[in-house]
Amino acid sequence: VFSPNYPHFYGPHEKCDLRVNETGTIVIDPFDKGYDVDPWDYLTVGGDRVSGSHEVFYDVNTTTAIEWTTGPYSELKGWIMCWEPPTIAPMPAPSIWTVRSEVGVGCRTTETCVFSPNYPHFYGPHEKCDLRVNETGTIVIDPFDKGYDVDPWDYLTVGGDRVSGSHEVFYDVNTTTAIEWTTGPYSELKGWIMCWEPPTIAPMPAPSIWTVRSEVGVGCRTTETCVFSPN
Repeated sequence: VFSPNYPHFYGPHEKCDLRVNETGTIVIDPFDKGYDVDPWDYLTVGGDRVSGSHEVFYDVNTTTAIEWTTGPYSELKGWIMCWEPPTIAPMPAPSIWTVRSEVGVGCRTTETCVFSPNYPHFYGPHEKCDLRVNETGTIVIDPFDKGYDVDPWDYLTVGGDRVSGSHEVFYDVNTTTAIEWTTGPYSELKGWIMCWEPPTIAPMPAPSIWTVRSEVGVGCRTTETCVFSPN
């Protein structure tokens, strides 16, 4: 939208009362106005007077009042403002993890990984996370600090197995595997990160040129092009 007679001079005693039809952002280029000469020359967005000295951006909706008024004296070049659609943040990818319940700060998840509360900073006392994966695969748990030597109530379990944290470990898990983290009343240490990886699918063997029509005993082993006597 343009001030009257833009890009030529606007005139005295003019007024525009504007609205947008959709939520978005309006961009107003720097412009000349007669405010220093005539205090009745002004452009307002939502009641805020626009100075015109630099490019400005305003988030607006269908109820935002946008008004232009000129007084009896000034005639200057005026302004142009353009609407832009709102920026829509991309949806994060769904996580492979489900947090079934938590106490305290909670365990943060990303698409494939889950972190102890407040990781990489210290976890706190009296925290708990009850986790599951949404697809069968392997979880990789990096070495981590935990307070088991100080506080026997600090523990991470996978399928009932306590994870020591002293070295990297791998667990095959499915949607029913219980993964739980609990801290006791005393320890505050760095904690852990564990990430899910999809199951490794063994390549299908190439079909053999051979057909074993019948066999007794151990049987004849075949490969793609060869056959072997039993054993």
